[in-house]
Amino acid sequence: MSDNGCCGEHTLYNKSSQICCENQGFYSVAAKENKECCLHKIYDVRSHSCKKGRILSYQEDLCGKKKYNIYVKICCDRILYDMPQYLSDCCGSQLYDVNTSKCCRGTKTVIANNRECCGEGK
Repeated sequence: MSDNGCCGEHTLYNKSSQICCENQGFYSVAAKENKECCLHKIYDVRSHSCKKGRILSYQEDLCGKKKYNIYVKICCDRILYDMPQYLSDCCGSQLYDVNTSKCCRGTKTVIANNRECCGEGK
């Protein structure tokens, strides 16, 4: 049994030592070690990930379709904010300070910590 295979229509590759990534007529071949496919692109799993067909470094994520640095920005429901100095969380698309406020999850509204969320029970 041969270790060779076709990647794309015309490229021969070694199945035991190489990886072939094909998608919609595009393809890539590379050494297999620590590699995975992201559609037709190849990435190193030690430093990157694949999300929605895009290769991201481990310090990146997607906010909607926009790539951002997770140490500099925070994404709340597809809206990007600069990373605040305070301990924050998202309430729908709003960013809030968890030390002074809380999120009423049912209505996705932010209120002061000393108030109660109506209609959410205890």
